[in-house]
Amino acid sequence: MRPSLLVHEIEVTNAASPTTIEVDFKVVEDSQDVTLQPCQTASYTGGRVCLSGQNRVPEDATTPTGGNHTTLAVVANTPCRQSNANCTNASLEISSGRRTFYFITAVVTSLNSTHPTLDARAIHAAALSQASLLLQEHTAAWAERWQRGSIRVEGDLRMAQAANASLYVLRSSIRDDWPWGLSPGGLTTNGYNGHTFWDQETWMWPPLLLLDPPSAASALAYRFNRREGAAVKAETCGEPNHAYCPPDHHPSEGSLMFPWESAFTGHEVQFSGGKIGPWGEYEQHISGDVSFAARQYFYTTRDIEWLKRVGFPLIRGVASLYAARVESDGQGGYAFNQVMGPDEYAFPVNQSAYTNTVAAIALAAAAEFAPLVNKTVPADWALKARGLQAAIAPVPAGSGLKGDYHPEYAGYPTHGAKVKQADAVMLGFPFGASMSPETLANDLTWYEPHTDPNGPAMTWAIFAIGWISTGNYTHAQSRFQRGFDPNVQRPFNVGTETISGGCTPFLTGAGGFLQSLVFGTSGMRIEANRLTFNPAPPGATGGRPSATGLSVVNFHYLGSTLTQRIGHDDQYRSATRSRAHPAGHWLHSLC
Repeated sequence: MRPSLLVHEIEVTNAASPTTIEVDFKVVEDSQDVTLQPCQTASYTGGRVCLSGQNRVPEDATTPTGGNHTTLAVVANTPCRQSNANCTNASLEISSGRRTFYFITAVVTSLNSTHPTLDARAIHAAALSQASLLLQEHTAAWAERWQRGSIRVEGDLRMAQAANASLYVLRSSIRDDWPWGLSPGGLTTNGYNGHTFWDQETWMWPPLLLLDPPSAASALAYRFNRREGAAVKAETCGEPNHAYCPPDHHPSEGSLMFPWESAFTGHEVQFSGGKIGPWGEYEQHISGDVSFAARQYFYTTRDIEWLKRVGFPLIRGVASLYAARVESDGQGGYAFNQVMGPDEYAFPVNQSAYTNTVAAIALAAAAEFAPLVNKTVPADWALKARGLQAAIAPVPAGSGLKGDYHPEYAGYPTHGAKVKQADAVMLGFPFGASMSPETLANDLTWYEPHTDPNGPAMTWAIFAIGWISTGNYTHAQSRFQRGFDPNVQRPFNVGTETISGGCTPFLTGAGGFLQSLVFGTSGMRIEANRLTFNPAPPGATGGRPSATGLSVVNFHYLGSTLTQRIGHDDQYRSATRSRAHPAGHWLHSLC
């Protein structure tokens, strides 16, 4: 309701005689990011301060925006008796009884205001005059948002707290009326410079799709509104200090190559010392990740107007990129060479299982949706999609495994190689690649010991979901716990990037963990014309004590609001147990 405010409400109870509390108070500290000076017009006095400035370093001045500078204004009341922004040893006078102090900061930028200083002052004055009502407003707004959708865990307090905290940190960093994307470090840290990566669509976004669709739409609007930057990256692919494309590459009209790191303008900002890094050069699956999210949004809403206006332009643009980017393999098929998959330890590689899969899905989605919006796409797009999939067919596993598995890329060493994070194991989920349970189990069995144990947290959610999909709940338990327990830190259940630290809070890990509940234990899958469910018993989550009930509450599908609960209950066992599950004492109900 008041998106520009930061409010500190401090209540002090004093049972003794009147006294004072000495406090140190800082509105701002020196920053490498922004300059702040006293406002030039009518500065506040008597413990209120007004500061204004701009970001020190804009995005690359060579971009079409010319290096945008964002201006900002900060207005705050302080315990200082003077109008300084910072003071030490300020005194708060406490009489006997109870007293409440309100310290309110308003921050307004040129991103949402043409007069940041004037607006910041007006917002601050209005909030200060209604300070006692702010908590009530805040509580009501959050209650409404939680009603959109949530997760309920019974019997495992640790997991319940982690689930609520994870969903809270995602929701705290995105608004449905403010389409500016999600960053791995959220709004409370400079982690990853506040940029938007594949983390948004692949990890943080899927839980929001079902539990908070307006926020999911906002994230895709961020991508749609920055198509210009994606078009420039596609046009310059193959040029020095840009993304890699083959020497004979000719970008198709309308192609969209989304940057590895995106910020205000939507142009690639993954540079160090003016030179693009290997991620921005080779990690080209991000465009397919955006397209896949757009496909999933349409599958869950069937919103034709959105598809015409937002979804299909994104999907077609990405498909156009991939159709021009793939090459003939010389044997009548297609190859996607010189890329980096999610496993950033291996690059550049050819025929990345992950990249080929997401590119094939993007090409097929464009062909699928074109008739729905009265458009056509080249006939060879579907052919290229099939060719990319065929190029990553599973091969005999060897090394003691029976059956076959998916090599991460062409020439993946038969002895295995250390993998940074979930990569080829994601073919089963989220992409739903067609394979036998044995092949999926082999993928999980093969890559788990080769995955860096200090890699990012979300990786283990994929292993948990995979083992649940195979029906091996014993294997799922430890992987499910590994997906959140070592990283979610008490007392506030803030997640870290790895077990040793890293970016904190790590919204990417929060999203992965939530997926293990929204899609893992629920067995929910989003298909073109339906939702399917193949749930696991609550005990598949492990934990001591283990959960006795799991609910995905008020999730959204085709305009309806549904709740799924899985719980232990002998009475319903024979009537409701899925035939894919072994006998057990649990209940699966959908309301």
